[in-house]
Amino acid sequence: MKALNKLALALLTGGLAMCGGIAVAGTATGNLSTTASITASCTVGNIGTLAFGSYDPITNSASAAQANFDVTCTSGTAVTVGLSAGSNPGTAGDTTTRELASGSNKLAYDLFSDSGHTTHWGNTVGTDTFSLGNGTGVAQTYTVYGLVAAGQNTVPTGSYTDTITITANF
Repeated sequence: MKALNKLALALLTGGLAMCGGIAVAGTATGNLSTTASITASCTVGNIGTLAFGSYDPITNSASAAQANFDVTCTSGTAVTVGLSAGSNPGTAGDTTTRELASGSNKLAYDLFSDSGHTTHWGNTVGTDTFSLGNGTGVAQTYTVYGLVAAGQNTVPTGSYTDTITITANF
């Protein structure tokens, strides 16, 4: 039995030594295609509050405020930003007649894309939206400037609010 085990071991060891590895007759290759698509996308975030503070209609002076918001768009995506007429437009859908409301009482105001309050900011693409150029893939901060016009001396006391929707068009 011992002799048989030695013989089997010798044959196995010798056979493996003679193989020296597995012989290869040839190779074949192929290509695996890979694809991905990136779609245009934008988000609006970090929206501040446009706080006019206390407005005194008796002193007949305007009240200005500003707030920031971020727009993040896929790199290379052309984008414009529009601001809605708000929850209390003087005329439905008209961004030039925005109003803050306290119950049925209204306080007129407007929004602009510049600190000089000369460029009205609305939501009609190609007319009164603000072009942000192309997205960069990182957040870009923009400022909206608000102005409560002077001369609204019949507005009663109260806490006035409105909600504006910011829309990124891409």
